[in-house]
Amino acid sequence: MNAYALGGPGDAAIVLTEGLLRRMTRDEIAGILAHEVAHIRNNDTWTMGWAAALHRSIEWTSLAGLALSRAQHGGVALSRPLAELLRAAPSLAQLLRLALSRTRELDADATALELTGDSHALIAALDKLERHHAGFPVLSATAREDGPMRLLRSHPATSERVDALLGLAC
Repeated sequence: MNAYALGGPGDAAIVLTEGLLRRMTRDEIAGILAHEVAHIRNNDTWTMGWAAALHRSIEWTSLAGLALSRAQHGGVALSRPLAELLRAAPSLAQLLRLALSRTRELDADATALELTGDSHALIAALDKLERHHAGFPVLSATAREDGPMRLLRSHPATSERVDALLGLAC
C-alpha cells in the first residue's frame, strides 16, 4: 500500500497503489488524497529536489576540499578542525534534508486535516499504512519513538503524526 505525488502546482499527478485502494475505506482514501494534494500545493517535489541537489553539492564540495588539501600539502591532511568539518558536512546535510522531509510530511498532514475535516479517517489510514509496512502488528499509535534513529527517518513516526493531528483536531 502506497501513495505519492509527482510534480508541482502546474503539472502534477497522484499515484495510489491497487493495494491501498482495496484496503482503505473511502474516507481513508480521501485523507490520503488530501495529504498528496497538500504535497502538490506546497510544491514539495521541488523543495525536496532542491534539498537533494544542495546535499549533493555539499558532498562534492567536501570531497573536493579534502582532495585538494591533500594534493596541495603533499598528502598531509588539512588542519584537524577544517578536515573534520569537511568530513562531517555531508552527514549533517543529510540529517537536515531528512528533517525537512519530516516537516513537509507533518505540514501535508495538517493540510489534509484542513481539507477533509476528518482526523479519524486520516489517523486510521496512517495506522493501516504503518501496520502494512511493518509487516506485523505494531504497538499502538500512541507508542513513542524518541531515540536517535528517528533522525534517520524521512517521515515522522506514526505516533508523532497522530499526536500532531489530534492536537490540531481539538
